[in-house]
Amino acid sequence: MVYKILRIIVNIGLRAYFRKIFISGLERVPRDKPLLIACNHPSGFLEPIIMACTFPKPLSFLVRGDLFSNALLRPLLLSTNQIPIFRFRDGFSSLKKNSESIRMVVQVLRDHKPLLIFVEGSTKSVWKLRPLQKGMGRMAQQTLEEDPELDLHVLPVGITFTQTERQGSEIMLNVGEAYPIRPIFEDKSLKDPIAAFNDQLFPKIQELTIDLRDPERDQYAMSTAMRDFFGQVSYQALPRFDTKFTPFPIFKALEAKLNAEVLDSKVRNQSENTPPIQNGRLPLWVKMLWLVPGFLGVVLHLIPIGGALLLTNKLVSSKEFYSSILIALSMVFSILYYFNIFIITWITLGLLTSFVIVLAMILLGFCGVIFMEQRFTNTRMS
Repeated sequence: MVYKILRIIVNIGLRAYFRKIFISGLERVPRDKPLLIACNHPSGFLEPIIMACTFPKPLSFLVRGDLFSNALLRPLLLSTNQIPIFRFRDGFSSLKKNSESIRMVVQVLRDHKPLLIFVEGSTKSVWKLRPLQKGMGRMAQQTLEEDPELDLHVLPVGITFTQTERQGSEIMLNVGEAYPIRPIFEDKSLKDPIAAFNDQLFPKIQELTIDLRDPERDQYAMSTAMRDFFGQVSYQALPRFDTKFTPFPIFKALEAKLNAEVLDSKVRNQSENTPPIQNGRLPLWVKMLWLVPGFLGVVLHLIPIGGALLLTNKLVSSKEFYSSILIALSMVFSILYYFNIFIITWITLGLLTSFVIVLAMILLGFCGVIFMEQRFTNTRMS
């Protein structure tokens, strides 16, 4: 119940924060298989909430076990399908608790529920797939030891952010083909089946995300290409989740050229090899339609969104976690803001009027989001 309620709320927050989320391959998600979902991890908390809001089945997650020691946080974690996993740094006594976590994982998979694991082990905002850790391989191996007949599959997923820390940016989420992993762990000729598991999985995720060989050198060329492309698609404000089109192949082709070093330094620095740009600026009359409601939406939400921005800037220094915290604080502050407006207008103007006012403020807020996106389209990623 809590998972479903939060899924609705977070869906609204994602649609307000991100300009476009391109989703490709959701039809490949098996509905009748025990499934381990293997994903890269460029942002702190965004990937799990994005995938929870887009995948057809409720997801379970492996999270740091020390989070469960917080008495206030523990009920929320359990009610949203989180399973604790303890690390060496948590102490030997905590590691013993992993046997119970393995039992929970096996039960989740036996029930044909998907389990999401971030295979890089840590989060880093970079257009490069980092080496896979052994955690998922160990989890798969231990699960099959508990239930050797389980038809366990792995689903590779890649996620690419144009900018993890910027409101109004884009995301490209790509789902690959699921494949069985029991043959790897049944192959007695393999000296290290977990290493073989990672060797098989790595290129499958690599195909689904931007993986620059030298991200420090080529980041400018890629970011400029994205800026030039997305700067021309401002008219496509809706739908926010796009499952019919993805520009990912365009940037993947540019990645191949950058990695092959077929572009000289001048081309890289001037970004002359940008992807084809979708032609079409927002017509002036459409911009004028957005002007009044958009400006009102911005003004009416200065208190909750401005407060969230101030607090996020004060609390967060890492760009990997900036957007996650800002979205969470914006949603909390906005809900409290709407609630107070509702109570005040209910007391002074009546129940029906209070509903109309709050609904109008929400709609104006979305107009404000679109207005700001159009206003700053050409300055993003600068």
